[in-house]
Amino acid sequence: VSLANNTIQKLEQKPSKEGPIIYEMVHQTQGHTSDIRCVEMTDEQIISAGDGECRIWDIESGTCVSRISCGYAMCMTVLPGGRFVLLGTKTGELQLVDISDATMYNEISKAHAKTIWSIAITNDASEIATGSEDHEVRFWVIQFDEMERPVLVHKRTLKLTDEIFAVRYNSDASLIACALLDTTVRIFHTDTLNFFLSLYGAQLPVTSIDFSSGGGEMN
Repeated sequence: VSLANNTIQKLEQKPSKEGPIIYEMVHQTQGHTSDIRCVEMTDEQIISAGDGECRIWDIESGTCVSRISCGYAMCMTVLPGGRFVLLGTKTGELQLVDISDATMYNEISKAHAKTIWSIAITNDASEIATGSEDHEVRFWVIQFDEMERPVLVHKRTLKLTDEIFAVRYNSDASLIACALLDTTVRIFHTDTLNFFLSLYGAQLPVTSIDFSSGGGEMN
C-alpha cells in the first residue's frame, strides 16, 4: 500500500473468527520524495512511480533495489514476463523500463498530446490501449528491437468527446470500456471501434474500471 506520507506498507492478513478481516503492518519503508501515482507488482518485486522516478522494491525485504529516472508517471502496466514496465506520463510520453538492469530504454515522446491517465493490455498481450486527457484512446502493438526488448508501434486511434480517465479490455478483448470526464463509461467493439453501449449513473467521473474474468460484468 502506498500512502500520502510517501511510505509503503506491507500488510499481512491475520485470522479472525469474528468481525472484519484484520490486517497487521509487517513492514514500512520510506517511499518517494514526491507523490506516488501508480504501483504494480511482479512475483518478486513491487514497482512504484511518480514525479520523475520509478523505484523497484524487493517484496520480501521491503528494500528499494533500484531507482530509475522517468517522466511524471501517472499510470503503468507490467508487460508479460515481469521484466518490462510501461509508464504513461503527465506530458503524454510512453516510457519503457527494463527492471532487470534498471534502465529506461525506449520513449515515445508524443504518444499523446496531453496526460496519459490509463494503460490497458489484452490478456494475450496482442494489443495495448492508452487513454488520455487529449480525448483519444490510442492502440499499440508490441514489436521487438535488436536486443529482443519490446517496443510499441501505433496501430489506430479512437477519438472521443471528452477526457479519458480509464480504459480496460474485457477478457477476450472483444470490447474496450472507456471512462470519460462527463461521468459516462462508453464501450466499443475492438475489431471495428464501433460504439456498443454507454453506462450512466455515476455522480462524478469514473477513474477506475474493470471487467469480471468472464467478461459479463463490469466494476
